[in-house]
Amino acid sequence: MTRAGFGGSSKPNEEIILEVDPGEQADALADWFQERWNHFRMDSHVSEEICQYAENWTSPHPQVQLITGRQIRRDLLGDYVSQPLTLEEYRQALIRCEELLRDEGRKWKILDPQCKSYMKAIAERGKLLQGNARWSELNSDSLRRLKGSNGSENQAWWGLTGRMGRTNWPAVLKSEEEIKGHLNTVRQAKEHEFPDVAVDAMRALMDIDYVGYGTATLLLTLARPDRLLSLNTASEKGYGKLSRMSYSTLGKPENYYKLLQWLYDLPWYKDAPPRDEGLLAIWKFRAALVDSFVYEPK
Repeated sequence: MTRAGFGGSSKPNEEIILEVDPGEQADALADWFQERWNHFRMDSHVSEEICQYAENWTSPHPQVQLITGRQIRRDLLGDYVSQPLTLEEYRQALIRCEELLRDEGRKWKILDPQCKSYMKAIAERGKLLQGNARWSELNSDSLRRLKGSNGSENQAWWGLTGRMGRTNWPAVLKSEEEIKGHLNTVRQAKEHEFPDVAVDAMRALMDIDYVGYGTATLLLTLARPDRLLSLNTASEKGYGKLSRMSYSTLGKPENYYKLLQWLYDLPWYKDAPPRDEGLLAIWKFRAALVDSFVYEPK
């Protein structure tokens, strides 16, 4: 043992050797050590430090968690240091998000309205939703776009922001006139009427059999992509982490209200309509485009 162990009972770095005579048991050595230890008792806080040190060594060390591309995309909006403050910074975040999606192997873009992208899918589906033609009378190609085709991989990008499945779509067709009435109310609503007008419409849509929060918020978002968020199994976890709410409860109208309020309080969202045409296009779709940051397909 060294001087550090016995508080100066020997010279620095000098070892104390205790010989055990033949026939003596090792317990004698243990008793001697305990007597020395008790004699030179250390301060309690030092003892606690040693105990904590020992526990840290014996407890399993936490595993290092790898940061995924999905988390990096989400952090573009949620990280306190890097989150955008202006609409221009939001555009830069969308550009970076598009790069990350490409690294993940996604074959579509976000901002280019001339190719497979969020902008094109939202715009085209919105036109079909509010067009004069009845949804049941749409040709097969237009119908797949409106529903968000889940067919070939080449057409799957139409489902960006959400899809309507085999169970939901017949219910939507059956109540087309009622649904269009609610969507028109939201489409014509003034800025100050949100989020109340959207949540009222959400409740009304969810009262229709087989229309859940996913279909309801998708339809509402396509009607007002500047104000509303499409909530579904591919996006709700991301929205939950960004808003610091339980993702499993976001589908309740009262919590969807809080989610929208979280969005409206973001500094970049509050920017006035810009004069720049490129930024104006983003401003008109600024809420719906948040989906690109939280998209987490199974």
